[in-house]
Amino acid sequence: MKIKLVGLLVIMMLVVFCGGAFAVDGYLWPDMLGDKLACVRSTQSGRYRSLVLYDIPSRKKIKASGALIVDLVPPMLKALTTRFGKVISNYQVFFSAHSGLGGISDIYQYDVKSGSIVNLTNTPTVYELQPFVLGNKLVYTAPNFVGNNYIILKDLNTGTTQQITTQQSNVTDNNPAIWSNYVVWLRIHSDTGIYELMKHNLASGNQEVLATSPENIYFINAKCVSGKYVVWVEEKDNKENVYLYDLSNSTKYQITNDGILKRSVCVITNNNIPTIIWSKYNSSSIYYKVGVAGNQLMANVNAAENIVELTAYGIKYFAWSESVDGQREIFSYNRQTNAKERWIY
Repeated sequence: MKIKLVGLLVIMMLVVFCGGAFAVDGYLWPDMLGDKLACVRSTQSGRYRSLVLYDIPSRKKIKASGALIVDLVPPMLKALTTRFGKVISNYQVFFSAHSGLGGISDIYQYDVKSGSIVNLTNTPTVYELQPFVLGNKLVYTAPNFVGNNYIILKDLNTGTTQQITTQQSNVTDNNPAIWSNYVVWLRIHSDTGIYELMKHNLASGNQEVLATSPENIYFINAKCVSGKYVVWVEEKDNKENVYLYDLSNSTKYQITNDGILKRSVCVITNNNIPTIIWSKYNSSSIYYKVGVAGNQLMANVNAAENIVELTAYGIKYFAWSESVDGQREIFSYNRQTNAKERWIY
């Protein structure tokens, strides 16, 4: 359903360019790593959005973004060993934010141990959004004069940048991610309505189309890329199915064939084996496969609303956002104990 992705993109642009024109009340876009959970807290007015970091064992909640207003795009929680060539061995959260109404969004890095915030892009006249980090490589999007995004790659050790895609009047590039020498992203053609999942080879400069759809492709960088594996939902003839692509051998797999409308999808890699996780419309369950050839499994998490913004950590936890009494809350499901928990409230 094309309206889903178009709606998400419109929301992102409204939030960035209108300083909170779109209001969502609650906690959104969870990401998990170790004993930490990161998400975005949005108030009813939409004018105050903060990065929240949650220590799971102590249940301590920290506002990690200071006075910055965080954009409604997924934060990314990573365990890094270096930053600008210095050893840090600590959890870091990457997010986009701006300083106030009419402010310009930059990409920021929050150090969990020290509480310090570093502006990684610091461009007063250019918006930067949708960060994805692998090692010391950061990819993100920036809009041109008509609001169409192009993709930038930055080396966090040297500070050098490289423009991956060109600025075009009828094309917007969104949700870039990186693995090895490959950058993948979602491309939307505004003149034809065509969606494409793209791959760029940093070594050769060659670009390749991994998937194309005249209806919709659901792909969120922070959720849909784990190591060498890329997942997405592709719609054709009003039927939606989950696909996986292995960047190491350029192989595409169809994970589902039921055609049922999907609500969210993500992937997590453990011991080089992907676990593909997705949710369906009007379903209180989460579905998943361990490995491409694995059986489809189901976790009945008794969700009151549609499950959105799925994420996962290791082989143990799923986490997502759902609506409770008109406010979005974060929940998790422990696959080992079958226990559902409300984490942020």
